[in-house]
Amino acid sequence: MDYQKLSAAANKVTIEIESDELSHISENTKQSIKNQMILIEKYAGKNIHPRTQLNGNQFTYGIILSRELSSPDELKVKSLIDDVSKIFDAEKS
Repeated sequence: MDYQKLSAAANKVTIEIESDELSHISENTKQSIKNQMILIEKYAGKNIHPRTQLNGNQFTYGIILSRELSSPDELKVKSLIDDVSKIFDAEKS
């Protein structure tokens, strides 16, 4: 896995979530996604697989994404989150 690429991708999501363009999304939703991206960025930046830090739990940003981010103005953050997922999925190939 390209940990530096994963760390950078997670950072882009964090920056986008903090933008005013997503002001209509609930703070709980934004905070949940942001916290997961911060964890991914932190450990991937140290070349540690982020999933190993979850103690058997799973990331839920994908579920949140499918429920909460569906309007056209949310497509950018959706695309950035998809990039994070693709990097994780690439390790399975």
